[in-house]
Amino acid sequence: MVEAASDYLGQRIYLVVGGFHLASKEKPEVELLLEKLRPKIEKVCPTHCTGEEAIELFREGYGQDCIPEERGDQSISDGRIERGGQTIGSK
Repeated sequence: MVEAASDYLGQRIYLVVGGFHLASKEKPEVELLLEKLRPKIEKVCPTHCTGEEAIELFREGYGQDCIPEERGDQSISDGRIERGGQTIGSK
């Protein structure tokens, strides 16, 4: 879906927030997914249902462009993520 959206828009997707449901996947599968996503998505915010090991791989692959979810985070429709009243991810 992300690849189709990025191709349709002709640009990278700024932010994807959500559960990637990768807890049952092996490390090589997650790494392959990251290789495909990184050119298409600028920032990611993997939520708890992504799986802890996969979240760690997102952190490694995206560095500062990975904003792991924490309890109380709010996602705003203009691409901002707010934590404790402060914007931690924005375009």
